[in-house]
Amino acid sequence: MKCIVPGGNVKVLAKAIHMLAKIGDEVYVKPQQEFISFCTVNMAKSAYSDITFHKNFFSYYTFGDLEEEEAQKCKISMRVSYTKAGMTNELTSRARTLVDALQNFPQNLIEITLEITLHKLLLRNYIDDASVMVNTTRTQLALGVGEFDRYIAGNETTITFCLKEVRALLTFSESIGIPVSINFETAGRPMLLTLKHQGFEANLLLSTLNPDNDSQSNSSTVNRQVQPIRKRSASSRSISRRVNRSSNRIKKSTVSAKLVVNNTFKNRPEEKTNQTLNQTTSTNIVSTEANNSMNSAQERNLKQSRLLSLNPVSATSSVTGKKIPDDQRKLVNSVFSNIAKRKSASDEEDCKLQEQTTGECIDLQESVPRSPPLLRQATKRARQVTFNLVALTSVGLGGWYVGKFSEQRRYSNEKDNETNVLSRMPIRNMPGLPLFGTVSAATSLTSAENNREMGSKVSQIMKFGFPGLDHVRSYEDFVLSYDRKNKVAHWVFEHLTKERVQCKNEVDRSKCEFKPDQSIHPFFRSENIDYKGSGYDRGHLAAAGNHRVEQKHMEQTFFLSNMAPQVGVGFNRDSWNRLEKHVRKLTNVYKDVYVCTGPLYLPKKELDGKKYVRYEVIGANHVAVPTHFYKVVVGETNDGKLDMEAFVMPNAPIDDNTPLTNFQVPPESIERAAGLLFFDKISRDKLSKINGKSKG
Repeated sequence: MKCIVPGGNVKVLAKAIHMLAKIGDEVYVKPQQEFISFCTVNMAKSAYSDITFHKNFFSYYTFGDLEEEEAQKCKISMRVSYTKAGMTNELTSRARTLVDALQNFPQNLIEITLEITLHKLLLRNYIDDASVMVNTTRTQLALGVGEFDRYIAGNETTITFCLKEVRALLTFSESIGIPVSINFETAGRPMLLTLKHQGFEANLLLSTLNPDNDSQSNSSTVNRQVQPIRKRSASSRSISRRVNRSSNRIKKSTVSAKLVVNNTFKNRPEEKTNQTLNQTTSTNIVSTEANNSMNSAQERNLKQSRLLSLNPVSATSSVTGKKIPDDQRKLVNSVFSNIAKRKSASDEEDCKLQEQTTGECIDLQESVPRSPPLLRQATKRARQVTFNLVALTSVGLGGWYVGKFSEQRRYSNEKDNETNVLSRMPIRNMPGLPLFGTVSAATSLTSAENNREMGSKVSQIMKFGFPGLDHVRSYEDFVLSYDRKNKVAHWVFEHLTKERVQCKNEVDRSKCEFKPDQSIHPFFRSENIDYKGSGYDRGHLAAAGNHRVEQKHMEQTFFLSNMAPQVGVGFNRDSWNRLEKHVRKLTNVYKDVYVCTGPLYLPKKELDGKKYVRYEVIGANHVAVPTHFYKVVVGETNDGKLDMEAFVMPNAPIDDNTPLTNFQVPPESIERAAGLLFFDKISRDKLSKINGKSKG
């Protein structure tokens, strides 16, 4: 096969391959008659992704044009079968929405849980039972139905899946501006993420966690609450025996704790339980005889408890007479009641384990700690941070109120004295950006100096006013107003001088290439592929030959926002080019030349006697083909005189022998047709000439 990727699609292809590289280590390429596919599978074989580029993605694509003897045959079999049938849940959203939502979760998060309901979508980090509760942050985020372009909850369910592959697809989706669709059914069934474009399609098939293997449940919270109980009971067992050896007190606590021990540790083997009892008893006796001091014995037993905390029986032998508050007793009851619910159906095993632990002495109340030390420290620290935040907020609000009050008093005093702050500053009426409307800088500004320089250039170019204020965008050497509906500019303004249009060796047109304007939203901009095969040229509105001061200035004229579909032979390459050269020659006559160029969509009388505005659109983005183009030119002489010329040319082949004066029209006719006001800061009475004729 042979194919040629156009310049605008090279980046899309590179980003697609980069996405596949984040998912798998190998890429399978499958060329077909009408498309070519790139596929990959991750190491765990839990994620499969493929990207299919259709024939129209390439400027040239052929398959099977190699001679039989020249072709090297190699076949790698890779089968993946999947369908959307049965996936009753469907979500469609911009990638930016999902990326922003995932920013709330740690970057190293491996798995995430998604829960869909009729009214909202819940995302939360997946935590299994192996995690320690005090060291784990639980995060949950809710997204309303309005956050999605399409929201179908056919089956309320909860699924858990890997996040790495999803992040890769969302990054690709966001970079090309295409929404992502998510289809899934229930837990344990695969989920499908898709991106669809006219030129290509991307799919990501992910496995989800089987509910039988899912260890994330309510019982995980209970287990984590039991762990501190085990640790504390082992440390206090030997101390409690030294404080009180009364057998009566021990027997009272034994009965209440037997059921808890049986329910919590019923799966432990008998041999291990007996060994633990022996080890615990011997350890406590040694610690009792080693030191008569209560404090030293406590420290030693705390060290021993770290070694014995993993043994279930050692965690159940603490005896003391202290009582706990009612709120903590409720917590104990809720914890152990949940554990009791997890009893096995086998009553025989329960009876055996109860008989083995009959002699063990347990005080349930002392088995439950008040709260883990780390949790107490975190709570104290949180209270301190909250107090500091409240104090800082109060100080800030108080300072703002005092400043506002003093400013109002000062202003009122100045007003009473018939003075104003602005009256002390010299202000000149200088042209610049309009106060209302949308004005954007299409080029990045890196410093205040660049801001001032750009503002100065815009002020110079738009010296005599803005024709309109619809999505005005400023570039290095020209300003335009962009038509989002038709994907071409309303108007483009230029300021020409003799020095600016002179040829320079360092400025080379051959180094420029047509490219989409990334400063315009993907929904409203045109692409190179729109012009491919349309029969129209990408015609400049701001001519490239008018901007030869710097290479960057000329390159910016090749943005597609400065283009419009023009007939090639007989117009763009001939008559329209003659008009552009005529405008450049005016710089030999005038000190400054101001040019406004744009498209027109004029009505035409048809056979039924009625007039209609009809124009063609090209490409997937429906780029409008204007019926006519205009140029309005103002020349300023050294002594300040102003002359104006206005031209309208049809977007059709024109005989080269036709003089340009045949296309001169009154400026008012263009203003009515375009809905714009050209050079509105110039009174028409101040113009010396219009279309070469003196005003009398």
